[in-house]
Order: sequence, then C-alpha cells, then structure tokens
Amino acid sequence: MKRDQAIGIYCNPIAGSGTKTKQALRALKLKLQAAGHAFAIIPSESKDAAAVWLAQNPSTTTFIVIGGDGTINFIVDRLPKLRNITVLPVPLGTANIIAHNAAITAASSLKIASAINNQGQTKPCLFGASFGFDAAVVAAMNTTRTGNITICSYIYPIIKMLFSFESHKQIVNIDGKDIDSFDFGIIAQTAIYGSHRLKLTSCNQPNTWQIFLIKNLTRYNMLQALCYGLFSNLKNAPCVSCYKAELITVKPLTASTPLQIDGESYGASPLTMTVTHKTLTTLKNINKL
Repeated sequence: MKRDQAIGIYCNPIAGSGTKTKQALRALKLKLQAAGHAFAIIPSESKDAAAVWLAQNPSTTTFIVIGGDGTINFIVDRLPKLRNITVLPVPLGTANIIAHNAAITAASSLKIASAINNQGQTKPCLFGASFGFDAAVVAAMNTTRTGNITICSYIYPIIKMLFSFESHKQIVNIDGKDIDSFDFGIIAQTAIYGSHRLKLTSCNQPNTWQIFLIKNLTRYNMLQALCYGLFSNLKNAPCVSCYKAELITVKPLTASTPLQIDGESYGASPLTMTVTHKTLTTLKNINKL
C-alpha cells in the first residue's frame, strides 16, 4: 500500500486480558512508525467509530484488527459496502479461526455470507455459523461473561448444556430444496472450526460453503463427531451428513433453536444464509504491508 494512506487500527480492549492488547498495540505502533506508515487508532468506546473514520478516510485500504474472530466480524459489519479493504488480524481471541485460516491456507481471502436471524437482524458471517448445542453453549457463556474469553470459559456452559439442553429439529433447505430435519448443524468455509484442532474439509468452490449436519444429537453421536473432528475430519463421522450450497435456510420443525455466528450468539432460528460474491482479503503478517 502507499505510505501516505493511513492505516486504521481497532483494538478490542478486553482481548488478551487487556495487557496483551496494550503490548500488541505498542509493538504495532513502533513497527508502523519505523516503516514510515501513517496510522490512526480508532476509539473502541463507540461502536460506530470505525465506520465514521473510514468514511472520513476514503483512501484507506488497510485495517488492522487486534482481537478475536468476533472483533473482526464487528469491524467487517461496519466496513463500507463498496470498499475493498484488506484486514490484518492480530489474533488475541480464544479460537482465532480467521487468523489461523489465513496462516494455513494458500488463499488470502474469505467469502462473506450474509446471515439473517428470526429478529430480521443481518450481519456478515466470515468463517462459520451453527445451530443447536454449541450455539446454546455460546449463549450460556455470554450470560456470565465479564471479561475476555478463554477455553476454560466454555467448561461450565458445556457441562450445563449437557444436562439441560433440549434439541429441537430444524428443517434445512439447501439451494431451494428441503433436505431433512436435523438437531445440529455447522455451516462453514474454513478448514477448522471452533478451535484449530477441530478439522473440517475446506470448501474451495466459488461462492459455496459446506454444511455438516447431525440428525439425532445423542451424546454418543456428539462424542463420535468430536473424535473424528480432532483426529481425522468431521465429514468422515458416520453420524454426519455433508452438503455444499450457496443459499442455506434453517427453519424450526416445531420450535426454534439457538444460533451463533463467528463465535457470537445470534438469537434463534429461523436462519437464512446467502454466500455473497464479495470477499474479505486478509494479510498473514504486518511485513506484507
């Protein structure tokens, strides 16, 4: 990029317990100053500060995001719709799927999907969504969250949901065709999900995402899917059905079920996801600027 084009920097103040955020920001400032780049730190107190700053700086093509996947989604949701902006993730979140994906794949872009939930809310989806059990875990965790999220933050919600979550089958429609009803589903484009240890099959076809569905979410099927995801590939689990699609709709058979988008709770079904023709370009490291 041109040296006179200001780089925007947005920090999630509670990522990395706060201390790591300050350290990362300090190191970034020194690196950018040494390279002669102009930059601006966007206040994190205002949700609209990033959008306002980008509107005021139309020549900007690069944005640095310090935080996790949810923080990157937050920024992308506020990017000007017609601007081609490259995002450099500084991964200080829990899973950091977007940063991991940029590091382990040859492709440097993510296909963006548009997701609409039962409240009519629309937001981008960058690496994955799900309905059912793990979305309920995310929702339960958010009710007690007071600061940054760690892997340990999920232990109590998982145990709680194992004994209290009630599955409700959802009718899954793929590209205009009802497939069947399922208790649980993952919609993703990355080769990993939830953790860099849980392996999916990367979807390299243009404008399509992969869907992994479990019809009956028994504890045995949950354990089977987890083992295949950790030690082989989720698609190989006998209890998992796999599809590819550009338009995915999830609607209740009898009752709604929780949803999550990019690791953030997103209300309840129905859900409509459309893979758009726009991509998010990501950088692996600051030396590529």
